[in-house]
Amino acid sequence: MNAQEILQKLKPTGEWSEMKGSFIWGGRNVSISVDPDEATLEDALALATRLLENFEDFVRRSKDELLKECFAMYNDDWRREGDPVLTAEEFLANFHLTAINILGDKSVDFFYNEGGMFGNHCMIPQIFDGENFDGVMMYG
Repeated sequence: MNAQEILQKLKPTGEWSEMKGSFIWGGRNVSISVDPDEATLEDALALATRLLENFEDFVRRSKDELLKECFAMYNDDWRREGDPVLTAEEFLANFHLTAINILGDKSVDFFYNEGGMFGNHCMIPQIFDGENFDGVMMYG
């Protein structure tokens, strides 16, 4: 995956300075949105470049955050009666990355489809400092 090729294909949405596009990763389409918000477009694109150049690491760490924040919650509270307790590997196999939103020069959201484990909510590991994951938001 070439970060520059992906970023060069981003198109303005017509809303402020936001740009959107997509790329294939793991055989699936992943949407990407870059919105400078209160930062410059150059700074937001610099974050996007760093993220895409280190994509495998960011995906691994986003899944680590899902495991840390949601694994016990699924097995203890969300698992339907009669369904087996999942191992960490089985749990993570249900998550599929669908989108990445970059907001400004520090905020990144990784959007995951969770395979129905949490009532078909979107699970979103989040970065607020440009580097470290800090929790998972459930949406939808």
